Amino acid sequence: MFEHILDGYRGAFKYRGRVRRKAYGIFVAVHTFLSWFVLLPLLLWANEMARLYSPTMATQTTVGLLVVVIFILAFWLPIISILVRRFHDANISGWYVLFFALLSLALLAVVAAFIKPVPAEGGANRFGPDPRLPDVDQIQKIFE
Repeated sequence: MFEHILDGYRGAFKYRGRVRRKAYGIFVAVHTFLSWFVLLPLLLWANEMARLYSPTMATQTTVGLLVVVIFILAFWLPIISILVRRFHDANISGWYVLFFALLSLALLAVVAAFIKPVPAEGGANRFGPDPRLPDVDQIQKIFE
């Protein structure tokens, strides 16, 4: 079992070849556990340390961004690599991983747009009148 996990990390930049279902399942299970219960608290701790000991907000943002980039490189590259090789084992092109990732990001962007909508500009703009404001012309026609 430990060999499957090490093979996943050794092949983090290997996008050719195939991987068995058992190796894929073990690697993803262990990797998911590590990312949620080890690295996520570590990421939150690093962000808090940057906030406490940083004199400026720019430094906090830089440290937080650096930690996130390291987290993404360390944990998403091996997952993407082993997923591509698992697709190859099923005789599917690895480019579909990119397609599904972009599709997921687009779906996430749509969901985020509905969860926290951006407030509209008040008044009319180049696309037409503000739909929240009553149309004065229509109201005058009603009372004529």
